[in-house]
Amino acid sequence: MVGDNCSIGPFATVGERVRLGRNAVVHPHVVLYEGAEIGDDFLAHSHASVREFCRIGNRVILQNGVVVGGDGFGFAKREDGSQHKIVQSGITVIEDDVEVQSLTSLDRATVGETRIKRGAKIDSLVQVGHACVVGEDNIICAQTGLAGSTVLERNVLLAGQVGSSGHLTVHEGATVYAQSGIGGDVAAGARISGSPAFAATQWLRAITALPKLPELLKTLRELKKRVDERERHAESTPPVDGRRPVAYLNEPFSIAGRSRLADPGRVSRASRAFPAREDTGHRSLFGSARITEDGPMHEYYQSARTLARLLTEWSNQFPGTHRFVVCSGGGPGIMEAANRGARDADERPSA
Repeated sequence: MVGDNCSIGPFATVGERVRLGRNAVVHPHVVLYEGAEIGDDFLAHSHASVREFCRIGNRVILQNGVVVGGDGFGFAKREDGSQHKIVQSGITVIEDDVEVQSLTSLDRATVGETRIKRGAKIDSLVQVGHACVVGEDNIICAQTGLAGSTVLERNVLLAGQVGSSGHLTVHEGATVYAQSGIGGDVAAGARISGSPAFAATQWLRAITALPKLPELLKTLRELKKRVDERERHAESTPPVDGRRPVAYLNEPFSIAGRSRLADPGRVSRASRAFPAREDTGHRSLFGSARITEDGPMHEYYQSARTLARLLTEWSNQFPGTHRFVVCSGGGPGIMEAANRGARDADERPSA
């Protein structure tokens, strides 16, 4: 049945038992399959197809090459590995005021229906899988793909090339940014991005850090190497009085020049300037420096060793078993120098 004031172009095909509302415009090469039901003010451009028994509301626009109600993609693997086609016996329903752009496919359901709700706008090259629901006033941009049984609630926006894994719900007012991969339900009003998609604000920080990952990984490896070296050195250091001494040189000791670090008077004055605390029978002194015994600062190494010996002798004036500990962020060379100096003090004959 064709309504009043319809226009049907050349080579268009209208199948048996089709119901076409008033003021419809059907351009050349459009195909309306058997039993299709279409409302008023329908506009279908060339090569659009409406498959059997699908239903379309009022004021719907189908651009060139749109397929409404093509078979859903459903197959079952046989024992021999071949694929058996599952009959897609459902339909596709398009409500009022929907527009679908060129070369988009709205698949029919295996059973039941695929539904495009009122006012939805769907861009070109979009795939809507079987049994999906596209909510009222949705915007779906080009090259988006919705796997079967995806449900979009009202006012959802999917930017270009979004993919949905299916059997999930994107709740009302959510926004999914371009090229995102949706793997699960999306909360109402959420803004997500990335693949797999997560909160867009977090994604922006993550994508900003991404180009820096090689440099960060290199830094992490270097730090790990330094930590491993310190641990190996600590394990190889002989204990003193049942404890492993840890001593580092501090810059206040070198104010007057590295060659004068061995001056006992300076050691005494500098030691008074150090913050000290009682900790498990130790007197702790905190400082920092980096040297190696065979490197360009080998004189500094020897001065640090001498300083550690003098500090050890100085610490012996305290009652009990107090020891000094000078902590640093420097390399293992200064630790070695300080520990050797502390042992030097213990090995010196008492006066």
